[in-house]
Amino acid sequence: MLDKVQTWSEPASKELFRVELELATPMLGGGATPGKVDSHYPIRASAVRGMLRHWWRASVGSTCATAEDMQRRENKIFGAMAKRENEPLPRDSEEKRPKDTSGKIRVDVSNVELGSIGLLNDCAAPDYAWGLYAEHASQLQVLKTAKFQLTIAEVQELTQDQRKEVVRSTLFWIAFGGLGSRTRRGFGSLAFKPIEAPRLKASSRSVEVGEFNLGAYRMLVSPKRSSANAAWKESIDLYGAYRTAKIIRRPRPDPFGRLASRVVLKPYQTDDGWRGLCLITDRPYPGPSDVDKDRKPTWSYFDGADRNGNDACDAFANFLITKGWKAN
Repeated sequence: MLDKVQTWSEPASKELFRVELELATPMLGGGATPGKVDSHYPIRASAVRGMLRHWWRASVGSTCATAEDMQRRENKIFGAMAKRENEPLPRDSEEKRPKDTSGKIRVDVSNVELGSIGLLNDCAAPDYAWGLYAEHASQLQVLKTAKFQLTIAEVQELTQDQRKEVVRSTLFWIAFGGLGSRTRRGFGSLAFKPIEAPRLKASSRSVEVGEFNLGAYRMLVSPKRSSANAAWKESIDLYGAYRTAKIIRRPRPDPFGRLASRVVLKPYQTDDGWRGLCLITDRPYPGPSDVDKDRKPTWSYFDGADRNGNDACDAFANFLITKGWKAN
């Protein structure tokens, strides 16, 4: 066994993507302990890989015929947990048990430069972005600044479509995601140096990279702001003002856990600077008819629907337009 370890060599790889990134807003938590920053490895390649899987599902999932088809396609790129020998495959599966579940890409994080670690209530984050974390703001940690290099390499041959999907997922994560907790409210947003990659294109009904569609419902951006923090503060402050002025109804099926918000609010880097971003995904919450009769959801009242009958998210988007935001 030791001989095998000593003679192991890194697989040959072909670089797909390299970019210099830095935190544009503080990263909340992100370590093994919830709400804590890992002082040794705060930015891990495994965490980035998980984010890329999420954005791959967001951008490719709608094109898959079934959930099983989506999982199969995802695993071919990113790998899967190995199955036990005695664990049966799905009854209708015609596949043989895969021998290699490591995936076809490698994600590397290098040249990491870390800033200081502080507490949530001491950082310049908009209060409304804290959400349920506000109760413990004096105990939760944030990483204030960081720079690193991200490299994604092909270690097994990908198809041309798979290569495009990996690049697309990476671009979506950089533009609309982030690192750590509460990324949908702007924590851990990323800034990047100019790179040679497909440019993001957007319209009021879709967000695209080249020919690829994110399946988003609406995307709105603010006028140009002086900094990432200024754009972040504006997007969160407007959201707080809207929510506190409305009683908004949405399903909250407690037996199934807390649902992720359909609304992403964060600073958004463009060619000419920073803008506030509101991205509303086209994934509806489950209605009562979608939930088993014996496990009915409990409903919280968050009814932001306007007088024209628009739902809460559409009404919020229309509210942003009255404040000078535009569909991009």
